[in-house]
Amino acid sequence: MLNERLADRSFVAGEDYGIADMAIYPWIVPYTFQEQNLDDFPHLKRWFETVANRDAVKRAYALADKINPPKP
Repeated sequence: MLNERLADRSFVAGEDYGIADMAIYPWIVPYTFQEQNLDDFPHLKRWFETVANRDAVKRAYALADKINPPKP
């Protein structure tokens, strides 16, 4: 459903990054643990990579890793 939603827009609610993107992104992050392949969802993959490459998102996830390091 999200892949279809992103077919004709840059972000979930339109052309601007917003709260919907911020809320949905963390649910997609563990896609490999959910045994999903983003290549099967090209619009979702484009959106995911766009959001992941935002400076604020990089900083937030770097801080999260520092505060709560991934378990080995």
